[in-house]
Amino acid sequence: MDFNVLKQGLNNFTFQELRADEEDYFEGVITRQELVKLTPVLEGFFGPPVSPEGDIPPAVKATIEERGGIMSGQTLYVRLQDNAMIFAMLWPWGSGSPVTIKIGKK
Repeated sequence: MDFNVLKQGLNNFTFQELRADEEDYFEGVITRQELVKLTPVLEGFFGPPVSPEGDIPPAVKATIEERGGIMSGQTLYVRLQDNAMIFAMLWPWGSGSPVTIKIGKK
């Protein structure tokens, strides 16, 4: 699976809000219930999440920071493929259910 297939697969999920749908970047808001269905797709593509407190390579960290960064309580997936970095960040809202999803390729 490549980035475009992953991004197209997002059409199978219901988003409360679509914020960006560009060639190399997607951002939307999804409910936790819908995220439960999306998580196996993300883990099938990326593998397990990377710890925000872990040792993130500098090139990865710079790209993640460009899109708002990652903090404790948020989830980061990273995959290096074909001289590109593909990432997904999950930002749960403080109010509970909504989760902002950012998926990109650099």
